Amino acid sequence: MMAYLRLVGGEIPRALYNVRSRWTSRRGLWLTISQGEQSGIGEASPLPGYSPDDLASVQVELEQFLPFLERIPECPEDPYEIEALCAKYLACPSARFAVESALLALLSKQRNLPVHRLFCSDTVPLPVSGLLQGGSPEEQIKEAGGKAARGLRCLKLKVGERSVEEELTRLQVLQAALGPEIRLRLDANGAYTPGQVTWLAERLQGGSVVEIEEPVAPECWSELPPPPKGILWGADESLRQCSEELLRSPVCGFFVVKPAVLGWFGALRLAEQARTKGKGVIVTHLFDGPVALEACRELARALGPGLLPCGVDEHEALGAYPAWGVGAGGSPRG
Repeated sequence: MMAYLRLVGGEIPRALYNVRSRWTSRRGLWLTISQGEQSGIGEASPLPGYSPDDLASVQVELEQFLPFLERIPECPEDPYEIEALCAKYLACPSARFAVESALLALLSKQRNLPVHRLFCSDTVPLPVSGLLQGGSPEEQIKEAGGKAARGLRCLKLKVGERSVEEELTRLQVLQAALGPEIRLRLDANGAYTPGQVTWLAERLQGGSVVEIEEPVAPECWSELPPPPKGILWGADESLRQCSEELLRSPVCGFFVVKPAVLGWFGALRLAEQARTKGKGVIVTHLFDGPVALEACRELARALGPGLLPCGVDEHEALGAYPAWGVGAGGSPRG
């Protein structure tokens, strides 16, 4: 097999943020692996201040891995051989994600199937959520209208920058404008105390807010009471520190898995574990490029029916990356 890396990325048309960080650019690496006339592409775009690795270390690891990869004559025929290969030789999750995605895309091309069909026999509709990035309620209402017009019925927004009283007022305005058909998912990025987020959830109970992602910091989950009826607490960043404890936790209702943080197969395995414990699963991106986004979508489809709406909608950071499309089997067409 032949392989090469391409550095991609640039400035984001509109800055992205969460409670703790702000990003004005996104950069990463596209890895192309070819066998004969067929090829697959993977992406490594670690998010500064969030990912457990960084672009420089990922690039070094991938560059060191390429000569080994080129000594392998053929793409492994079993997807789980790809998992074992990457687990053995790659330490950085972003690097594993890139190599796993590229090899899976190559294998799917060779079999003339989408990547997800390597893991399941059917293709089911993928529920998708959209992220609201607007700052004011007016901006969010306008943005939400556009996403709803595209058929999205679950919208996610960041909370935690303001007091819970201010957030409640803003959310009540948004709920009234959007109506009951649009479900809302809040992402606090661990900004609240157990008491604060419980206070907020109790006052939103019975409305369109159905999930609160990362309600408290990882060390506070043990103090968090069960959520009000009709609302779920979910874990995202906390999964890096205490996934085993959260798998056992009766108050944690869903897991947010990010292949760019866990690796493609790492995210698959954690999602499968969560499901065996009766928890919901959301697959989402890391504000990375179109290659990574498509890999996230294929992972979500591989998990089959029963997912909560996944964060795999188009996002603002895609504007920082070159144009890219997907043909049959996940191969590039542009």
